[in-house]
Parts: sequence; C-alpha cells; structure tokens
Amino acid sequence: MAGERVTDFPIFPLGIVALPEELVPLHIFEPRYRTMINLCLETDTQFGIVWTDDDGAHATGCAMEVSEVVERMDDGRLNIITKGVRPFRVVEERHDLPFPAATVEFLEDEAEPADEEAGRAARAAYAELVEEATDRELDDESLDAMDSWAMAATVDFGLEAKQG
Repeated sequence: MAGERVTDFPIFPLGIVALPEELVPLHIFEPRYRTMINLCLETDTQFGIVWTDDDGAHATGCAMEVSEVVERMDDGRLNIITKGVRPFRVVEERHDLPFPAATVEFLEDEAEPADEEAGRAARAAYAELVEEATDRELDDESLDAMDSWAMAATVDFGLEAKQG
C-alpha cells in the first residue's frame, strides 16, 4: 500500500539490502556521499539504501537514519551506524543534486488483524534458530518486543530473499 511521497530523497545505492530495524555500519568516503550524510546529519533527515547489482538499482529500498557517528576523520571520511526505518519505492530518479536522489513513495503495511498464533509460531521458530546458531537463549520479554522486521534484520537470508 502506498503512503507518503517525498521528493529529493537522498539515495545511497549499495550492494546490500537493508531492512527496517536493521543496524548497518557504513564507511562514508566518496565526496558526494559525505555531502549527503552531512546534510542528513545537519537537517536530521533520513536517506535511502537501494540494492544495486549487475542489473542496476532495484526499485525498492529502505529509509535509514544515522543512529551514531562512530568516527569523523580529518580528511572528511565518516564511520557511522545507521538503522533501517521503513521501506520505500523509487518513483523517479533525480540527477540535479550533488548526490543521488529520488522521489520516493513510502510503503505502508495494509491494516489487518494480527494473527497471534502465527506471531507466536514465528517467534518460537526465530528463538530456536538463534539458540542453534549462537547458543544464546532469548528471554520472552525480548522475543515479545520483536516484530517481523526486527527478526528478519538479524538473519542472513541472502540478498534476493531480503529484497523480496
């Protein structure tokens, strides 16, 4: 379902797929992306990551917010931690800014009643996967606080599956 539309939304094409709730560390070194991230920091705005592969940039991406500036280097490079916020669809690319940008439309989940049984089953399967992979047992409070995005953000499904 389509939602809010934003013009001049900064876009960072990368070889990764980001999801809402996912933490993504980035090393910002190209001048145009340093300009873009500095603008986002100065104006407290988001930017989007879109997966780019041999076929080009995909039309669906994830809005990101800078949650932490880990390091600012003397030459202008940055190490940052970003967090996925919400998915979007690229409506039209923009080429008139000093960095890639687009008009985007944010994607909204259709409102439907939650299936509590399916949610419990998904959380149980996720908890089992985490325990098998890490020998760490998740407590019920942590599990109950996780939505599908938060669970998916911690599992490496591969780029094609994450892109959907």
